[in-house]
Amino acid sequence: MTLEGLCALWRGDPFGRCWSSRRWGAGIASTTAVFSVVDGVALRELPYDAPDDLVRIGGAREGRPGLSSVSGPNFRDLEASATTLSEVAGATPSSIAMGGEDGPVDQVRGGYVSGGFFSALGRAPLLGRAILPSDDQAGALPVAVLSHEMWQARFGGVDVLGRTLRLDGLPVTVVGVMGPAFYPPEGANLRSTRLWLPLAGAPLPVDERGLSFLDVIGRVAPDATRAQVDAELESIGSGLRERYGLPGRQFSTFRAASLADETIGTARATVGFLFGAVTLMLVIACANVANPMLVRTIDLSRELAVRVSLGASRSRIVRDVALETLALTLTGGALGAALAYVGVEAVARVAPVDLPRLDEVTVDGRVLAFTFVLSVVVGGS
Repeated sequence: MTLEGLCALWRGDPFGRCWSSRRWGAGIASTTAVFSVVDGVALRELPYDAPDDLVRIGGAREGRPGLSSVSGPNFRDLEASATTLSEVAGATPSSIAMGGEDGPVDQVRGGYVSGGFFSALGRAPLLGRAILPSDDQAGALPVAVLSHEMWQARFGGVDVLGRTLRLDGLPVTVVGVMGPAFYPPEGANLRSTRLWLPLAGAPLPVDERGLSFLDVIGRVAPDATRAQVDAELESIGSGLRERYGLPGRQFSTFRAASLADETIGTARATVGFLFGAVTLMLVIACANVANPMLVRTIDLSRELAVRVSLGASRSRIVRDVALETLALTLTGGALGAALAYVGVEAVARVAPVDLPRLDEVTVDGRVLAFTFVLSVVVGGS
């Protein structure tokens, strides 16, 4: 039995305060679960080195918002010409057939990436190496890097470095495995990709300047500003348009936008509204609990008066009431934290819209600290 339950029995009410804890716990659980989503989606930095320096680069057309994808030759020219960007990487998602001949064929969501993709994000593999610029050349031996999830689910976590897989019917050598905390950038349309191969081997017309399909990520150089990046991209894009006579409907020039903004988009407003709605539910739950507790407080005042008349000190009474309130608060908070673990998964599954970064949502120390503060505030109120 919890301390709160003992206090309830001592007050002659074995069920009332326990029921209050459940109500509080349910309200705190829902608020904590939604806060976990808000925190993971909109508040945390992107899980890469110096994420504020990462930008998405795309074609811009006058009179049309947003960034368009980039063709292979335009990307290579940008990669070779940009001086205000320390890294430039291109990527495109693809459905890849894994297996064949002696086994079943599974369709796996993968991505073709340039040689600077992992270094641009500042993330190294857990095992082996990443895809290098030397891999992203015509005629290079085909290699692959696996996600931690695929490594565990399909290969049981055994050593796979050097193993040959059949991907789209071709032999490919595994050279690396990413760690469990690596999340492919959703701002580059790589959500849920499970393996990555060199861009040069993509079954796409990567040498056709008029066909745009690459999402491009850049890292701002340490000695450059965003204004300088924008000016250089404008110059490079205008030069390509004039040199190759690219039609205006394809793109007018290059532009850059924060990778975080491109990833989160309008989700900040969505999760903010969701958090506000759940907080309102918590306030209503507190009000429902407060009314019966107010009635019980009036009854309790008679008992306190008797205790004072029998010689109990005011400090002793204050201490007992504070302990009882603390027990109620912590019980509700503990129940809320426990339910939040289940609630986070439920929110992720029944999210009303396709929210980004749901793979990163978790109940960790940061969220538990929020739960503790919330419990104290709710209990103290």
